[in-house]
Amino acid sequence: MKQRLIGLGDSITLGHWDEAGGWIAHVRRNADARVVRTEREQYATVYNLGVSSNTSRHVLGRYRGEIDARHDPGEGIDLFIVLAVGINDSAVNVGTDRHLVAPGDYETNMRALVSLARQDASGRVLVMGPTPVDESKSRPVTFRPEREYRLDFIAEYNTIARRVAADHGVCFADLFDGLRPHAGHWQEWDGVHLNALAHAQVASLVERKLIELGWGVSG
Repeated sequence: MKQRLIGLGDSITLGHWDEAGGWIAHVRRNADARVVRTEREQYATVYNLGVSSNTSRHVLGRYRGEIDARHDPGEGIDLFIVLAVGINDSAVNVGTDRHLVAPGDYETNMRALVSLARQDASGRVLVMGPTPVDESKSRPVTFRPEREYRLDFIAEYNTIARRVAADHGVCFADLFDGLRPHAGHWQEWDGVHLNALAHAQVASLVERKLIELGWGVSG
């Protein structure tokens, strides 16, 4: 068994300010342990391609180069792709409803991304919905005081991501509804980025979804 996981997204994907490296680092550690335990019989590599401040427009723009630099279809390695982008798209300038990426444009970008990923990974694609925020700290955010993140807008973008995943027949992880009951407890000091506890919970959910797609499972 040979598998490769590529996660594309923003600073939450990157694992900003989580000392353990974020949810994708948890997934990698488990995959690395499996490789060592089976002496490479269950081979897997994991790439974290989160970039701070990225929107769907950024991820779509770098998608082809990122995938081609890390995966050769001729290698005989099963590719899995995780798309985790949307929270920055939903952000607005303070006092306005002007999004960084408008809902319609976000949907167009996500449809293009999922279509590409579905083809590249033979359907082994996981779309992750955007995560909730603590509005007492995110309106505005301390690290960018001209910008705010709002739960009502994030919910709208979560719905779009879910719809796109369903329309393309790929897996969806609803992090917004899953984490919202813990808003204010599972965010870092800025109210937007996830803390270590949240990343561990997200990793558990992601791995369950990936297993449904065949991750870590001998064919």
